[in-house]
Amino acid sequence: MLTPAVNVDKNLKEQNPHGTYDFPIDIHENVFSRDRHSFFSCHWHPEIELALMLEGSMHYQVNSREYVLHAGDVCFINANSLHMGSLISREAHTLSLIFHPRILYGYEEKRIQDKYVDPVLESSFSSCLLADSQKGTGTRIFQLITESLQLFEKKSPAWELFLKGNLLACWAAVYTLYEKEGSLQKPSVKAIESGKKAREILNYIHQNYTRKITLDEIARSASLSPGECGRLCKRVFHQTPFEYLNSYRIEQSLPDLLAHELSITEIALKNGFSGSSYYTETFKAVKGISPSKFRQQFAR
Repeated sequence: MLTPAVNVDKNLKEQNPHGTYDFPIDIHENVFSRDRHSFFSCHWHPEIELALMLEGSMHYQVNSREYVLHAGDVCFINANSLHMGSLISREAHTLSLIFHPRILYGYEEKRIQDKYVDPVLESSFSSCLLADSQKGTGTRIFQLITESLQLFEKKSPAWELFLKGNLLACWAAVYTLYEKEGSLQKPSVKAIESGKKAREILNYIHQNYTRKITLDEIARSASLSPGECGRLCKRVFHQTPFEYLNSYRIEQSLPDLLAHELSITEIALKNGFSGSSYYTETFKAVKGISPSKFRQQFAR
C-alpha cells in the first residue's frame, strides 16, 4: 500500500489498523512527492514504529526531538509518541514496520517484557532513536526490516515465525543502543503533562484551522495561559502556535490548489486565511514559491 495518508481521531490517535489482534504487525511502503503528498500530519499510536528511509530525505519530529533522515537511515518511534514528517528532497520512499509491543512478549507479563521491553517503552529518552546508515547497528536493522517486508508480502510457509524472529532481532539492537547510551530512565510527571497538553493544542488547531482562531483560544484548549502555550509549542514543536497553524493550513490547502476547481481567494478563505494576499505570503514562506507557480509546476 503506497499511501502516506494518516486517519486520526479527535485526539490525534491514528485509526488505520496495524495488523490483527492475534498478530499485530503491519509493514507498508509510503511514497512522498511535492506534487501530491509532501508530509504526514502529527499523530500517535499505541504501537511501536521502525521507519526506514529507502530513497530521498525527510525531516522527522517525534515529540520535541527533530531528525533528518537520509536513504539508509532507520528511525525508531516509541509507542504513544507524537510524530510528524515532511519532505526535504523532491521525492522520498519510506518503509514502515509497525507492531504492538505484546508481539515481543505474548499476552502475559513475562521476563522479556519486564527486562527488555518496558524499560524502553517507559524511558523519558526513548521517544525516538535514529540508527544512522553509517553505523553497523543501523545497517543490521535496515536489512532485517527489508527482509521482513518480503516475508510479509510473500507469506511463505512459517512466515510468521521468521518475521517474529526478525522483529526480536531488531528489538535487541534497539535495546542495546539505548542501554549503551544510558537512556533507560522513566519520564517525569512534568514531561508526561507537557505531552498531554501538546496533544490538546494540536487537536484544537486541527479541528478549527478553517476559521479565525486566537492565541487565547488555543491556550484555553489546553488550560494554559497564552505565554505558557507559546513556550510549550516552541519547546515541543520548535514553532509558535501560529507558525504551526499556518503551516498546517498550507498543507491542507494543497489538494484544492492542485484540483484547479477553486480560485486562490476561495482556497485561502476555505482554509482559514483572511484573503489571497496573506495566503500567498504564507505559502511562499512555507513552500518557497507562490501558490500560482506551485499549481502550474504540479498541474495534473
